[in-house]
Amino acid sequence: MTWTVHIHDAAAKQLEAIPPDRRKRILDDLTTLETDPFQGLVKPLKGNVHRGKYRKVSGRYRIIFKPLRDTHRGSAGSPSAFGEDVPITSRDHENESQR
Repeated sequence: MTWTVHIHDAAAKQLEAIPPDRRKRILDDLTTLETDPFQGLVKPLKGNVHRGKYRKVSGRYRIIFKPLRDTHRGSAGSPSAFGEDVPITSRDHENESQR
């Protein structure tokens, strides 16, 4: 089964600011999401605000995604698209805000 990854504009901007070696790893992980979004270190996010969203570990970064079912294909229940947000966050950034 193939999935399509849609990257949010804000996430694309964040990705441009990430060093090239780390960016490549994230892009490789995004490619992996197209074949099996739940492979690797993936966990569902908790809370009503994050319902249906997951996070995937990509080195020191986190890819937040929401799998959506494709309603235009006619095959009910067949997942084939990632939804509106694929933000990328860094654990380092989170730690800096706590200092």
